[in-house]
Amino acid sequence: MKKSITISIAAILTAVSINAQTVNSVQTKEKNPLAGQHAIGGSWGLRSADITDSTLPHILLIGDSMLGQYGEEVVKELLGIANVDRWTTGAFISDKMIAQMAQVVSSSTYQLIHFNESGLHSLSVDRVPQGQYGNRMEKYLKAMKQAAPAAKLIWANTTPVTVKGMPGVLDDTLTKIVVEHNEATVRIINTYDIHVDDIYTLMMGHLETARGDKWHWKSEGAMLMAKAVVASIKKELGK
Repeated sequence: MKKSITISIAAILTAVSINAQTVNSVQTKEKNPLAGQHAIGGSWGLRSADITDSTLPHILLIGDSMLGQYGEEVVKELLGIANVDRWTTGAFISDKMIAQMAQVVSSSTYQLIHFNESGLHSLSVDRVPQGQYGNRMEKYLKAMKQAAPAAKLIWANTTPVTVKGMPGVLDDTLTKIVVEHNEATVRIINTYDIHVDDIYTLMMGHLETARGDKWHWKSEGAMLMAKAVVASIKKELGK
């Protein structure tokens, strides 16, 4: 009898927990129009290189669902050139996210890190108050330099945002924030030894490859980003 009661109580607690998580998820999406809108191209998390060669440089790619779109192609293009780990994250820039980044970056000895700090997820003022992005990026960069002092760094700026259902047409409001965040970061990285992969300008010239969901790109656009990332990495590796 006691066993069945214990099981019943556990089942009830589990159900309550699941319902609470579901309610919280729904409330988050209703409160923040950006929530849950970027998950594409695979799940979030750290993925280590599938094929490794100890004689090759070990590099790390960091990004949001843009990395989810171009990551596989970058790995293919760098076969025989580098061992490529990928950290795909939907977290917006915050103290918590910076701590997670430092943990990931310090988990291995990376010769090069190509990163975007999940810029699309930081566009809401509910997440990053206006005028605060630069301060948070400075914390982010300091933490990265401390966690990987020997790594070469390449920052990929955040891509433009288009109008939902209207590929090729800019969402002026969100893209203005993208530009503000990109410019704030450029002012900071001038004091660091960090190179820029200008994916923003690249995709501004190819808005017709937008997928139509505001954030993402068709396969042609993803391929353009992949080639740019590969080129910037090869240049830094001297390949």
